[in-house]
Amino acid sequence: MILHKVLNFVAKQSEVEISISALQALHPLQPRDAESLGFVGKSLDGTSAFVREAAVNAIQGWKREVRAAFASQLGRIAGDPQEREEVRSRAQRLRYVDR
Repeated sequence: MILHKVLNFVAKQSEVEISISALQALHPLQPRDAESLGFVGKSLDGTSAFVREAAVNAIQGWKREVRAAFASQLGRIAGDPQEREEVRSRAQRLRYVDR
């Protein structure tokens, strides 16, 4: 219930810092609900490189079957020369690392 309220609040904001903080909070939770995963997916597709990086960082350590939902987005980030090299490399590893 609280997670829903927080994500609803964050979705209404246009502040990069708020989105990054929400993604950082999701990392240790490893959520599997549609709303949280949808938020991460939208963040991976976002216009801010900082938010995209935070989304990539958020899913580090999540189980492969959860990360698989983001394979196409991670592939796009991994192949985008506009992304920082560290972010591209991390996205590439997350697509294939089995955990």
